[in-house]
Order: sequence, then structure tokens, then C-alpha cells
Amino acid sequence: MSRMWDLKKQSLIHGLYQCADRSRVLSIIGVKDLGPEIHAVVQYQYPTLVKNQDGRIMREGPVVVGLRYSERILSEAPHPLEIAAVFAPDNLFHPNLSRGGLICLGHPTPGLSMEQILHTLWAAITFNMKVVNPRLGEVMCREAAELVIQHREYFPLTEAGLFEAEPVDCSARPAWS
Repeated sequence: MSRMWDLKKQSLIHGLYQCADRSRVLSIIGVKDLGPEIHAVVQYQYPTLVKNQDGRIMREGPVVVGLRYSERILSEAPHPLEIAAVFAPDNLFHPNLSRGGLICLGHPTPGLSMEQILHTLWAAITFNMKVVNPRLGEVMCREAAELVIQHREYFPLTEAGLFEAEPVDCSARPAWS
């Protein structure tokens, strides 16, 4: 490990806490410095689409995400699926989510900041169509992509950003229509 990585880790962890302080929907569950990697678990107090066992699609939250940032990301673009995994809800219904809960963050660049990661995750959770990719040949959940394509009017191009967002009472779990 290099001195540069040690300094960058401090900056990434500081950035994580700074984002949580500025946001009304983001909280930090835990952060671990594992030497060559930082692991964090964050929670977005906001409902997102889920598909229940009976096939109903509704909104449920909060959304708990695990993050992994390694030293290698400073100099190499990470694979889009290696940074974040959704832990809860476990039945998330999203075009860019693998069956194992890994969420695609598009085309991350080397050295991306923790703030960029958190904003991209927020855009995915809220289905901001600037970030969500519903192109059928590029998705991991075709059924979710088809829903998004068929009902574009429900999915905005922009929505309140991570720092402007209001928490939503996730216990109500309103049905998506």
C-alpha cells in the first residue's frame, strides 16, 4: 500500500460522511478500512421498486447498499458491477441489477469520488432516467427494463438530487401503478 492510497482512503471516508451529513435520505451504517480496500454500508431512506413473490410490483424501502472501493480504482476504471451491491430490499426490481444484487454503475472512471458513487446510486434508486439503462440488449433484468420502457411517464429525467431529497416514510409501501 502506498502513502497516496492511505491519504485517498481518508479522503474517501471523509467524503462519505460529508455526503451523509448533507443528505436527508442517506445514512452510514458502517465503514471499514481493510487496507487495500474500503468497505461501507449505507442506507437510502427512500422506497424503490420491488417485485413481491406474488408478482406485484410496488415501492419499498429503505434501500441498503454495500460499497467496495479498492486501491486499484485510483489508476484503473473499475468494472461497473464491482463497486456496489444492494442488500435490502432483497427483491429489488431494477433493469441494472444482477440476480446477486450487484448494481451496475454505468461506466465508472479511474479515481471516481465517493460522492459520485453515492449520487449515481441515488439516481438508480429513484429511477432517474439519466442513469438507468433500460436498453434491452444491455440490461440484467429484462422484465424491469420492459416495465420502464412501457411506462416512461412514471420515470423522470430528473428528480431531487441526493442533497435536496426528502425522506419518505417507507413503512407505507404504496403500490406502484
